[in-house]
Amino acid sequence: MNNERFEKLIATLRSVSLSSEEKAEMLRNIKIAVASDALKEELKPRPFYSFSFAFFRTNRYAIAVVCLVVLVFSSAGISQAAEKSLPGDFLYPVKTQINEKIKTSFANTPAKKVKVESDLTIERLKEAEALSSQGKLDNQKKESITKSLTRHSEKFDMNISEVKEHVSDDAALELDDNLGLSLVGHTDVLDKLSEDKEYEEDNKSESKIESEKPEQSFENSKRDSKKVLKELKNRAEKSSHRKENRDK
Repeated sequence: MNNERFEKLIATLRSVSLSSEEKAEMLRNIKIAVASDALKEELKPRPFYSFSFAFFRTNRYAIAVVCLVVLVFSSAGISQAAEKSLPGDFLYPVKTQINEKIKTSFANTPAKKVKVESDLTIERLKEAEALSSQGKLDNQKKESITKSLTRHSEKFDMNISEVKEHVSDDAALELDDNLGLSLVGHTDVLDKLSEDKEYEEDNKSESKIESEKPEQSFENSKRDSKKVLKELKNRAEKSSHRKENRDK
């Protein structure tokens, strides 16, 4: 079954042409991925006797790089194909761990970083909408997307503060509104991501939070993520109100 899936994937990828520019870009992406601390840890030299197929089974970064190198030189448009992938797809790690990290690395000012995090926030919501339309937005994918939205929001807010401090309040407000107005069309999926009966029950009593045990840290993180979803929806509403007032 796995072989059939892999062969189907290869056939799909081969249908996408790869230009010389795309090849060069993917090779740059691979080099940056290999240079990352996490990847260097996975690929650090080991005694020869320990190098076996088990190594590839337990080192997802290693096998990802090997697959990328093979597929790049077999004329498959990996970078382009990965951009259309969704959480759970074979190429999704290429999209998030290579393509998107490249975009982030080229953002060399707080304003550009804000734009990248804004774009990635909207991309996560589009992914959630696509999964929902396919009936595949299960709790695991909700959790993964929500955690990603939390990270993007934290980076967005951090860089907005930098813009406010080093550029101007007006520039920061404009960037904030750009994200808010982009979120307006995605409030329904924000509500879907917030749907969690277990969370609703846990959140009935705020007094429980202070007495939680260490093993409940996952639930604390869950609450923080739910808070971010609410903040994103509020940002959309505030930006809409400001736009209405400007248009009057």
